[in-house]
Amino acid sequence: MQPIDTLAVRRSTVLEWSVGAVGCLVCLGQIGGLVQLPVLEVLVLVLLSVSLELVPVPIGKVLGSLLYMVPLALTAAYSPAAAICVTVIGWLIASFLQKDKMRWSTRLFNAGQYGLSAYALTKVYRAVAGPAVGSVITVRVLLGLVAACVAFMVVNHAFIQLLLYTRRRWNVLDAGKLAAVDGLNFAVAMGFAVVFIWLTGWSALWAPVVMLPLVLVSQMFRLYRRMTTLRDVHTEILQLTGKLDVDTLTEESARIALKVADADACVVYLLDASGEVLLPNALYPAKAMVDFSLNGIHRAGGGVIWAHLEKGTWGYVPNTRRDPRVVSDGVDGRFYLSLAVFPLQTHGKTMGALALYGLHAYAFQDEPLHLVRLLSGQLSVLLENAQLYAELQEQSLRDPNSGLYNYRYLYEALERRVAEARRTGEPVSVAILDIDSFKKFNDTYGHLAGDAVLQSLAQLLRATVGSQGIVTRYGGEEFAVVLNMTPEQAFALLESIRSDVMRHVVEFQGYRLQGITISCGIAGYPVHATDDRDLLLKADSAMYWGAKQRGRNRTAVYAPEFDTQLFVDELTGLYTYHFVTQQVRQDMERGVVNWGIICFDIENFSFINATFGRDAGDSVLREVSWLVKESLRAGELACRFAADEFLVVLPGVHHTELQAICGRLVTAVEGRRFAFRNNVVVSVKLRHLSDVCENIHEPGNLFEQVGRLFGELNVAGSDREAVK
Repeated sequence: MQPIDTLAVRRSTVLEWSVGAVGCLVCLGQIGGLVQLPVLEVLVLVLLSVSLELVPVPIGKVLGSLLYMVPLALTAAYSPAAAICVTVIGWLIASFLQKDKMRWSTRLFNAGQYGLSAYALTKVYRAVAGPAVGSVITVRVLLGLVAACVAFMVVNHAFIQLLLYTRRRWNVLDAGKLAAVDGLNFAVAMGFAVVFIWLTGWSALWAPVVMLPLVLVSQMFRLYRRMTTLRDVHTEILQLTGKLDVDTLTEESARIALKVADADACVVYLLDASGEVLLPNALYPAKAMVDFSLNGIHRAGGGVIWAHLEKGTWGYVPNTRRDPRVVSDGVDGRFYLSLAVFPLQTHGKTMGALALYGLHAYAFQDEPLHLVRLLSGQLSVLLENAQLYAELQEQSLRDPNSGLYNYRYLYEALERRVAEARRTGEPVSVAILDIDSFKKFNDTYGHLAGDAVLQSLAQLLRATVGSQGIVTRYGGEEFAVVLNMTPEQAFALLESIRSDVMRHVVEFQGYRLQGITISCGIAGYPVHATDDRDLLLKADSAMYWGAKQRGRNRTAVYAPEFDTQLFVDELTGLYTYHFVTQQVRQDMERGVVNWGIICFDIENFSFINATFGRDAGDSVLREVSWLVKESLRAGELACRFAADEFLVVLPGVHHTELQAICGRLVTAVEGRRFAFRNNVVVSVKLRHLSDVCENIHEPGNLFEQVGRLFGELNVAGSDREAVK
């Protein structure tokens, strides 16, 4: 909003006093003709005039005044003096009874221009219809009423537009709209004026008395309009309740509020993260955007909106020129003379404010403001729900330990990035980073130390990658990075990160955790894969087979030979542990949260190897693997975990079902007879542990339990050897 033009204010004030003084003098000059009427008739006419002004009637989308009926009817049925004086006196009394506060100059101006307009009306009517008064409706009388309407409108609007011009707010479109509204007012008022004139033939006193029920009719129309408006607002609010997008909520609310209050602009401000700046989140209509600063309203700058936010109450400034709290935002746009502020607060929390702006003073009525107040209350609740939903969404996409985005966000971001790369041809690379021998930090210093290492490396990765890509925690001790570069460029960056990690020291409870190394795998689009999930698997394959299995602490770019080692263990024919982790991650993404796990090893495997040789041991592993596969159903996963250790992962099973599967598997293996050279037949014994893990949402949590079970198996095996 632009600053106040003090010179324009002074000019408009002088004009207001001048027009008011002249109009009131004209009215005083007609008092002699008014006092000739019976006092009771004058009182009833004034009562009718005041009532019609106080209770406007809805005409279309606006509130019209039937006060225009008074000068028309009284000119034809009574006298010019009655028409002028009753109109001016009725308006003055009504202006004092209205809730809105008005400047004396404005009140006098309105009275004066009404008096002068009514004077012009009487002169034109007499010129067309003649000087006679009465209750007979003739063509000449009707023509006189039409000509009188035109005269009143011309003079009335001439003064109003002149006042707007002196205030530097004259606009041809606004002038046309105002003339159209007044045209409707006169069209409705003329019908009632004809009825009034006809009734005076029955009784000059009872004619205005009979017309008083117009006030009740007007009030009924107002109530009906209020009910329909309230219904429409309620319907639109209901449509918003299912929306959880903040921008949609604010934009729709601004549109509804502007429509209800018939405002010239509506802005929904939301507090920024600091809580010190109100930023315009939605502004309606768009053409009003040039009138407001998009930099927001700072608390330190004060102003009406901040004043009401701090008080927690809504407020209406009918004339912003007379309120010292109104400050300029420095934008050279239109100046709004009316301002209504509605804080957006719920449960003691302030989220922003909804503000209505009007180009004219006293632009808003009480009833529309009441409806907007209800709307702002509902908007506050909806915004709180939307913000809570956004926070929950953010939390669901964040790893709470490292603060990085999790694998769910990785899948979404990678899918978008690959789709964008298809359109633009820009390169995309994915890197998987795994902390080498991470278990030793947990075993030596505890899980809190392991968490400290994860958090510290997460910060290092985020700081190094910066705007070049997205860093996520892929699961367990793995990180995934989506990079906007070729595999060659990604290799150089990852080598730099790997070197930084080798020198990195983590301070934890007085310990200096160092000697950390990572293994990295890289795959690029479109050279290695054209699908986002395939790209991720190729990067994972490069990390596992190109770096981890070749000595750790190295970076590898995907090569086709890694594919043969990715899914199936060459010796046993079971899935690889690496493949099982990928499959579990995908199943969790589809909503599987309950898992059964069986961990077992061959108790006498060392004896078989020592007695019959490694070929016999390999033969046992292959046959045991075949029996495991035969014991499982579709969707159940098994892999070789280590030398003679096996892992079975069962999605969605309960304890009873797990025990049945475990028993079936152990019976099948231990009931098998393994034949070696010299016709020696040997049976094997299994050490096994099983558990059902419920409500698991992260693969790392599941495989952490797998590690604990195998640890317990190894401890049990060592204890048994010691007893022997």
